[in-house]
Amino acid sequence: MTQIAAHKYPERVEATIHIGGGPLHPPVTPLIQIINPLIGLFIKLYPSNKIFKAFASHRALKPETRAYMERVAAENGKKVMAHLTQELMRDMVRGLPRHTVEPKLLCHGDHEIAFVQKQMNRWHKDYPENQLVIIENAHHIANQDNPEETNKVLLDFLDLVLTWK
Repeated sequence: MTQIAAHKYPERVEATIHIGGGPLHPPVTPLIQIINPLIGLFIKLYPSNKIFKAFASHRALKPETRAYMERVAAENGKKVMAHLTQELMRDMVRGLPRHTVEPKLLCHGDHEIAFVQKQMNRWHKDYPENQLVIIENAHHIANQDNPEETNKVLLDFLDLVLTWK
C-alpha cells in the first residue's frame, strides 16, 4: 500500500517506511500468478490449528508475539489469510512501472526469511541513498518482536525527514 500510494500521489508523500517486504519494481515473474490459486487452495485445505501456528512461527520470533499472531490468524480465519496472501502476490506481479523517488527507510528483522532479506538488500543496493536498518532480535513482525529498537529506528528516521524540510 505504501509504495502504491507513493506512486499515485508523490506530491503527498514526504518519505516512506518499509518494514519487512520488498520493492514492487520491477514486478516479479507472472508465473507466480499461475500458482496463486494453488496458494489459496493450500491454505484452505491445510488443518487450521497447524496453519495458524506455521503462520505465526514464520513471522514472529518471541513466543508472546507468536502467540499473538496465531490468535489473530485464528480469529480472522483461513479465508482472510488466503485472500491477503493472494492479493500480496497479485501486487507483486502487477508491480510498479518505476521506483518511487521519496526517501525510504527499509528495515527488517535479523531473523526475517531469506527472500525478504534478499529483496531489501537488493533494493538498498539499487538505491543506496535509502536507509537499510536490520532490527536485532526480530522476525517479520519486527515492531512486536523488538518494539524498543523498531521505535528508535523509526523516530530517528522521522527526525531526519523533518530536518529536510
